[in-house]
Amino acid sequence: FIKEKDQFNQTCAILHESDVIVEKYIVVRLITSLGIGIVSYVGFLILKIPYSLLLALIIALTNLIPYVGPFIGGTPVVVIALATGGWDMALWALIFMLIIQQIEGNVLTPLLTSDALDISPISVLLGIAVFGAMMGIPGMLLGAPIVAIISGIINRAITLAEKQAEGENSENQ
Repeated sequence: FIKEKDQFNQTCAILHESDVIVEKYIVVRLITSLGIGIVSYVGFLILKIPYSLLLALIIALTNLIPYVGPFIGGTPVVVIALATGGWDMALWALIFMLIIQQIEGNVLTPLLTSDALDISPISVLLGIAVFGAMMGIPGMLLGAPIVAIISGIINRAITLAEKQAEGENSENQ
């Protein structure tokens, strides 16, 4: 398949970098979901919502699903708050979840992901939006690592081209 040793080494390096990128992305997603779960638990305790630990666990797990996860996880919270504390508790629970999700989705996750994957936060958001539009939920999950992998391949190609150009220039002189 790959005939030259240099091409083989380049391919192995790209695959290794891709593996590291996906690993870092998964770790960031897990850490942010854990953080959202902890903050949710504390907030639910303050709001005196029953089953706070279970609801926070649901929030943390569904937060792994971009965009729709918070809605899936937030629904039982609002329903339980409404059933046990009335409209006031349900409204406060909804406001609380909207605030933490906005902070997590628009500030925390893009910053942590961009830092871990060595790409800009705008690239993270664009990757999620573009690949989400093309592939749905799987695209939303994989958008940021795909952008980071493409960026790494482009950077590697540029570096290789520069080295080849330097080698040709030194031979011509």
